[in-house]
Amino acid sequence: MKTLLRTASIAIAAALLAATTATADEAADKAAILAVTSRMEAAWNRGDFRGYMDGFANPDVIFISRGEYQKDWQGTLDHYIRDYGASEATRGQLRFYDITIEMLGPDAAQLNSRFHLERPQNPLDGISTRIFRKRDGKWVIALNHVSAREANTVTREQMADEKAVWQLEQDYWRFVSAGDVDSYVKLWHDDFVGWPCAQPGPVRKGDIGGWVREIRDNKWKLTYELKPIDSQEFGGDTVIVHYAAEYAYDYGDGTGSGAGLWRKFTHTWMKTPGGWQIIGGMCAAQEPVAPPRVPITPST
Repeated sequence: MKTLLRTASIAIAAALLAATTATADEAADKAAILAVTSRMEAAWNRGDFRGYMDGFANPDVIFISRGEYQKDWQGTLDHYIRDYGASEATRGQLRFYDITIEMLGPDAAQLNSRFHLERPQNPLDGISTRIFRKRDGKWVIALNHVSAREANTVTREQMADEKAVWQLEQDYWRFVSAGDVDSYVKLWHDDFVGWPCAQPGPVRKGDIGGWVREIRDNKWKLTYELKPIDSQEFGGDTVIVHYAAEYAYDYGDGTGSGAGLWRKFTHTWMKTPGGWQIIGGMCAAQEPVAPPRVPITPST
């Protein structure tokens, strides 16, 4: 009986180990595939078309687009150099997003993504399906299928609006660090309602400039770092942004606060005749505090 139990235990342990190893291997493979995609995007955006093509199997990659089989590896490289390489404007800036990866086996995977090529003339939106194969320990694209269309005006305007709002978020923190109360307050809409980090409840516009005034009046130094997370435009006049921020005080007396503490920010910006302004927002600790688990008292 003991022998059977020992054998069963060993078998279960081996199965758990194999499952854990397989999960870890899959995560590592997906990370490697994402790294290939990131390198390709970066290579294109700096005009390194050969570096971009390093992500494809050479010479036997298959390209499919516009309902046709396209040129081989060298022919595609020549096409990129000829048709996109004249200038930064013709090359544009490429971005892959909404990326999903499905492992098809230990040496095969399928990646689906959207992409956007931003440039002054003929900007493109599209969807890419790629079959990756692992060859000699390296993931490469063996088949690339692209469906693309010219980006519509709405999409380009949305991207421009989101970019403008992100720049205003940079201005927001620059004004805070400089103690520039007047410029800071102008970013806020008169009807603003939001919930700042250090407040017990929501506040309105008249209550949001106090901390910047303290920085100015006390000559404190404030340094910050921002990590954009996401943004979305709605209706052409509203943009919501989400990001993390670390901001640290130096009080000038050898003490400080805030270093290493990241906070989550959400701001809702509304387009007004005078420009974009914050109409709503909220701040919270970056790491959620889980409520303690306590016994439930039976009701009587």
